[in-house]
Amino acid sequence: MAVAVAVAIAIADLIFLIILTTIPFSISQPTEKAPLPAADSCNGIFLSYSFNQGAKLPPNLTVLARQPYRFESTLSILNSGLQELKSWKVFVGFQHDEFLVSASGAVLADGNSIPGNVGNGTVFGGFPMSNLKTAIETAGDFTQMQVQVKLLGTQFGAAPPNNPMPSNISCQ
Repeated sequence: MAVAVAVAIAIADLIFLIILTTIPFSISQPTEKAPLPAADSCNGIFLSYSFNQGAKLPPNLTVLARQPYRFESTLSILNSGLQELKSWKVFVGFQHDEFLVSASGAVLADGNSIPGNVGNGTVFGGFPMSNLKTAIETAGDFTQMQVQVKLLGTQFGAAPPNNPMPSNISCQ
């Protein structure tokens, strides 16, 4: 009888070990593929906009939505594609009633002048560097593949520490 009990316990232990080794210790959910880099959605052209800094400007208004603030930001256009980007144009969807004072390395492509109101968005065009070559053509020389447009202006109702951003940026 003792032998039968020992055999039964050994069989139960064996079954337990088989079950234990076939069940995973953790079950994970399948993960989605990472989204493609932003450059892929624009045929190798990567656009970025960064808010660098801002400060309150006089006069001090009681209506905060009309309070003016200085903004400094950078619009970057990088050609990481296979073809030269000729006569680049980028739309920036400003949304805080911005008044643009300067834009280094670009002009307003809609014919408006700087300084001027760009509160409903505007299209920038490259000047003096209107064409962006590829990494292949330049051996990766960013000075020929990329332009950074330094923007300076006034916006309204966007108090620090907020980082006011445009509603969108897109290739034109």
